[in-house]
Amino acid sequence: MIGNMKNLLFLFLITSSTFLYCQNFSDIEEFSKYIGKDFNSIQNDYKLSASESGTEFGIDSKVYKYKSFAIIISEIEDNNLIGEINLTPISSKNNSEIWYQNIKETNSNHNYFFVKAFIKNEKDSFFDKTINYNELIKKVREIGISNDVLTEICYKKDMLYYSFSLFRNSFSVKISSDNPLKNF
Repeated sequence: MIGNMKNLLFLFLITSSTFLYCQNFSDIEEFSKYIGKDFNSIQNDYKLSASESGTEFGIDSKVYKYKSFAIIISEIEDNNLIGEINLTPISSKNNSEIWYQNIKETNSNHNYFFVKAFIKNEKDSFFDKTINYNELIKKVREIGISNDVLTEICYKKDMLYYSFSLFRNSFSVKISSDNPLKNF
């Protein structure tokens, strides 16, 4: 009986960690609405204050903490408008599963169109940039996600690109009006 309770508790913690520790698909869609708006709009709507900010060559960037993830917003041009949003979990718990659940949901949503995916390792012993969603998932399941494997998959919805990256158990989503994988 106690063993079953422990198993149920363990299963609950594993499955709920996706929702407790990181952004989910609805968060991603919600924040995408701020591309093209000024920095104050996201700050005012979510009552956020930047934990860090900086400017490089006239391009502003700000970092916010929201729920259990960091939001990094940046200009693409020197115009005080958000051109790129990065969402990254603060915790590293279960990031490969969070990455998988987000791309699975994106891939099954007919409003999102597949752009490109790739998988590679740091030693360049393999690099595949011509794979689709199903091939990427198959390859990830075959080789596993080790510390030297980078996976990225990109989708487009309307005029925005959504790029999902997983590297060294770090997961991030980049939302941008510019295709982040155009050079691959």
